[in-house]
Amino acid sequence: MNTPPSPTPPPAADWASRYRTLLENRLRWAVESLPPAGQPPADLQPHLSSLLTLLSEAGQQLGPHPLSVQLTLGLHPWPLRWGMWPAWDAALRTAAQAAAALGLADQQAYLFTALAELQIARGVLPQAVEFAFQALKIARSQHALPPFAAAASALLLTLRTQGENIDAVHHLNEFQSEVEHWSPPPDPQDLLEARARLNLHRAALLRIESRLTEALHAAHAALIALSSRPKQDPLFTEALQMRGTLYWARGEHHLAALDFRRAADILDQLGDPFEAVNVRGDLGLIHWSMAEYDTAEALIRQSVIVCEQSDAQWRLVRSVGNLVAVQLSRGRLLDALEYDRRHIETAQRIGDAGELARAVGNRGSILLYLGRCSEALPDLLKTLAQFRTMGRQELVALSCIELGLCYAGLNNTTLGLYYTQKAQSISGTLKEQLALQIHWRRGMAFLHPPHQAVPWLEEALAVARETRRPFDEAACLLDLGGKQNTPEQASPYWLEAEKILTRIGAQNWLSGQTPIRPPFLMLAL
Repeated sequence: MNTPPSPTPPPAADWASRYRTLLENRLRWAVESLPPAGQPPADLQPHLSSLLTLLSEAGQQLGPHPLSVQLTLGLHPWPLRWGMWPAWDAALRTAAQAAAALGLADQQAYLFTALAELQIARGVLPQAVEFAFQALKIARSQHALPPFAAAASALLLTLRTQGENIDAVHHLNEFQSEVEHWSPPPDPQDLLEARARLNLHRAALLRIESRLTEALHAAHAALIALSSRPKQDPLFTEALQMRGTLYWARGEHHLAALDFRRAADILDQLGDPFEAVNVRGDLGLIHWSMAEYDTAEALIRQSVIVCEQSDAQWRLVRSVGNLVAVQLSRGRLLDALEYDRRHIETAQRIGDAGELARAVGNRGSILLYLGRCSEALPDLLKTLAQFRTMGRQELVALSCIELGLCYAGLNNTTLGLYYTQKAQSISGTLKEQLALQIHWRRGMAFLHPPHQAVPWLEEALAVARETRRPFDEAACLLDLGGKQNTPEQASPYWLEAEKILTRIGAQNWLSGQTPIRPPFLMLAL
């Protein structure tokens, strides 16, 4: 029986051509299958890994291709949100090179901005600055406002993260002037979004200067501008978080919590669970300020877990720092010291100046409350210098109060009074910082005999009760007990403070202490 001849395989060149055609068809299908902008992309997540593999293969086999650029931009920002960072970094770099080769300047600017945002999340801040400047240069040359505003926002966030607030203010002024004089006149919606983005950075920088009322006006302006857009919008959630942060800074915790919950709910609807968990982690800090420590710790720990799983260093460093605050407030000082060691290491590794100053300051605070004043002093002095450089006046005042306590613990009452009086002076200019109005009075009372101390402590207690700060209320009660003449006189203050601390889960502070020699509870804004 004759066997039929084997079919002649096509030449290798034909196989390569067929494979390229297949890749091109798959790219086209993927682009057409992307959910419309603004719709929850929940169906996308199971396929994201294969789509990134497709982009990698297409880059190798097809070279610069407009469909690859289109698909990469269509996937943004979900690989960033969902922690697929190494593959996403490679895809963005390939797409940026392709956009340059194809003359797609606007798209190239967006891709450089996406690269900047990814480097911020990874904590690679010098690269973030480079990519943001490249995006700005291209957007300016194309007179393209949307990519310009996105790149400007990425640069400002990076500068703020690095603690370069003076440079950030300079660039913000420059950017806002450019936007208002943009030529040719931009689309009204593009102008609205650009103004809103920059107003959010204005609010953040005003907050750093403790100009909270002006900052709230800027945040409100952004929210009003964005109210004409769909509420399911990431920029709208950023504006909610900024306003919530400002409410929190003013001690309006319930309003702050409402904004953060609303932002997290919108992010859930957007199919962005990573960002929603992190927003709820920030909500944990608000619960911490309300002395709801169990809720705070649960939310913050969940954020830490998600950040660890996705290697989100920029978010992780803040969440770990928030966990330090919770442990310290609970009186778990040695646990707080261990978490703070990790906070310092992470902040140093990613170059986050603000978080590093916060972490070193926390270490000084923990050592101070452990009674290790000589060890605490270098950290407290360093932190004061850094906060002065950063222009954080409310933190300068807080650092001065703790330095006053530290010098008192080292039997240097002269310097103790000097720093506490500096804090009193600064606090007088920061009336909206209600916690400071409690803390400087406690600091002064610590350094003075009972007949001078008690009026300050009674004033501080009234502010704590009026502003619903139970931890500070307990602190003032313990301080008042410590200024009494006998244990019997001190006991009622102790018992009332003990009830409060037990209710909020901070009774560890009382371990080994007595009513007439109570602990000095920590200071926190």
